[in-house]
Amino acid sequence: MESVQLDFWNIIFLVAGGQGIFLAALLALSNGKNKNANITLAVFVLLFSLNTLENVAFWTRYELVEPHISGATRSFVFLFGPLLLLYAKQLVDDSFKLTARDVWHLVPFAIYILFHLNFYFLDEESKRQVIINGGYSNLWFRLVFQVGVCLHLAYYSFLLFKVVKSSQDDQHLSLITSTFYGLSIYAFIFAAYYILIYAVDFKIEYDYVLSLIGTVGIYQVGYVAFVRPELLHGFVRREPGAKKYEKSALTREEGERYQTEILRLLQKEKIHLSTDLRLSELAGRLGISTNHTSQVINEYFGKTFHELLTEYRIQEALSRLDDPDNNEKLLSIALNSGFNNRTSFNQLFKKYVGCSPGEYKEKVKV
Repeated sequence: MESVQLDFWNIIFLVAGGQGIFLAALLALSNGKNKNANITLAVFVLLFSLNTLENVAFWTRYELVEPHISGATRSFVFLFGPLLLLYAKQLVDDSFKLTARDVWHLVPFAIYILFHLNFYFLDEESKRQVIINGGYSNLWFRLVFQVGVCLHLAYYSFLLFKVVKSSQDDQHLSLITSTFYGLSIYAFIFAAYYILIYAVDFKIEYDYVLSLIGTVGIYQVGYVAFVRPELLHGFVRREPGAKKYEKSALTREEGERYQTEILRLLQKEKIHLSTDLRLSELAGRLGISTNHTSQVINEYFGKTFHELLTEYRIQEALSRLDDPDNNEKLLSIALNSGFNNRTSFNQLFKKYVGCSPGEYKEKVKV
């Protein structure tokens, strides 16, 4: 039996796996308002960390010492995409619930498990022999698995991209975007790895470098979430508004003037009816930086940019729904009120009003 030796790269990934488990625990125990999203992200980071540790066992041949480690986490790759998609949806809507239709996301994971079921139940010595002989799967299954993994990760990267493009939640947009980038990087690394093992004389150092890039891409998702106070205020203390902007060059007179201008833009020009209005665009209209624009909204309106827009958009929708002569469909009302899709309109309307747009419309009729 080969002796187990840790080199520099193995130690890096061993530490990374351990830190990932610690980060997962912090995310799971946080007391932020997005509790469900934090738990989902914690599960993802934990599974990825365990997969990283199995990779170390593979590189060091420790799997020959403890054969039951081999293959224990390889199926997790089919859970990474669904978990990150669920995380993004929970950020957009903290009341998001899974339905029976969401079970199909687990089909690739279940297929992989079923195919390897016999291997999982082998005794220790039998597993060791399988590892020595090059693995349990035949060549054709490996090719199908390799192509399937790349397509699976690419597909969920695309779904996350759609969430980013459709999101009107500026408060969480950076988190959702980092999630998209993280999974996209990981998908690219998988594709590059499989291309290289067939195209060149593959060296273990290539595996290390690619794995390191993928690990950084994935862990940045957890790190970005962890340092966001509004998500994890149970562990990160939020600074009071006055202290947050104490070094700002914006004077009180300027702040009040910009507040008045924002009110004019909302009430007279109705800029909130634009479905793709961003903080940067509003800052351009005011002629100041996005930081100062955000400061004005935070200090003089007591809200975030997203909350301010949502409240005005909801008021617009309510006025349209209250009009007995308005025969617009709900989708038309959503778009004309500034929402870029019916899903976000329904979610935010129910959050602010307490019922769905359809239910409100029925009440108005009565």
